[in-house]
Amino acid sequence: MKKELIELRVNGRSHELAIEPTKLLLDALRQDLQLTGSKRACDDSSCGACTVLVDGIPMLSCTMLAASCEGQEITTIEGVSEHGSLAAIQKAYGDWGGAQCGFCTPGFIMTVSFFSPIIRILRKPRFAARSAAIFAAALVTARCIRQSKPQLKPNRREWQSLSKVLTTFQSIMNLPLPTTNDQ
Repeated sequence: MKKELIELRVNGRSHELAIEPTKLLLDALRQDLQLTGSKRACDDSSCGACTVLVDGIPMLSCTMLAASCEGQEITTIEGVSEHGSLAAIQKAYGDWGGAQCGFCTPGFIMTVSFFSPIIRILRKPRFAARSAAIFAAALVTARCIRQSKPQLKPNRREWQSLSKVLTTFQSIMNLPLPTTNDQ
């Protein structure tokens, strides 16, 4: 198949690539740019391990054509760092054990980083739904648990991991943990 020349803007830098028109964004990132933080897992857009931000929106790179991202800003887990150090969410995942095995952690972090601006708004006292940010992290984690063992209900260890992620997220965003009285 004939290759075409495209320009991808990834983590703030422009890259010219000669790729086949059918090449997936995940493959272009991993093979052509050696950005291996995004992972290939399900290959059907159900797990989120390949999540990257495209113009700030979480997208599953295993189902996107690389050429379709030309002219858009792509952010991978490698581009989330703050001033050459781990971003707060990356550090917290490691410090609090939220990473579990670590395979899909980059996808979690990319999804959670999308929610960060929303969380800043939800933290304001005038928003009754400020606990929604914590539920976003819970949903991402629960999705991984469901994918790893769809036939089982989460066991005690998995719920403890979920609890760690929620606690980590709560401490980073300085939000109260949700209670049964939250609306």
